[in-house]
Amino acid sequence: MSVFEKTINAFKDRDIDALENLHHEDFIYVNDYSFSDRADHLAGLKVFIQDTDWHHKTRCVHEDAYTLVMRTERIDENGHLTVSNNVSQIKNGQYYRTMTVSSDLE
Repeated sequence: MSVFEKTINAFKDRDIDALENLHHEDFIYVNDYSFSDRADHLAGLKVFIQDTDWHHKTRCVHEDAYTLVMRTERIDENGHLTVSNNVSQIKNGQYYRTMTVSSDLE
């Protein structure tokens, strides 16, 4: 099963343990101009996973053994259509480095 499929299944099942297992011990997350380490990122995911439909809106743009690119389109709190691109480096089948950038489409 691919990293993308494992991620989507973890979100469907609200399984934080599965998400923890998908993140390398040296994981770093960059979101626009901020970043977090593995512990901080997983703490945020633990809250986010409880009440999200992210997994229904996200698609895999590209995946191989080293890279995963996901894209999500949504309407933000101001009614603007927003696209979020999530680009991850994969190491040993786990997220190693991830960067997310969101942009308005309108």
